[in-house]
Amino acid sequence: MARPVTDLPAGLPSRAQVPVVCERCGLQVLVGKTSWQQTSVQWPADGPARCQEFGAPGDDSMSARVRSCDALRRSILDAARAGSIPVPE
Repeated sequence: MARPVTDLPAGLPSRAQVPVVCERCGLQVLVGKTSWQQTSVQWPADGPARCQEFGAPGDDSMSARVRSCDALRRSILDAARAGSIPVPE
């Protein structure tokens, strides 16, 4: 089960950042939620290159508005539903 990161560097949001591992590729990201509708994901520097969906051939766009990873999205939702990611009511 994921545990909140408690020693955040200065300047990061105060909400809990929880490590979540993608069910598909095993990439770990930090996730924070301010509501069920809003999710903040902090990727490691090499994350997009390691992600199997972001790294799909033929898509050279790097805009987060265009790309997403369905497997990571499912992993985050599963963790939130299980209570591993705090979600303010």
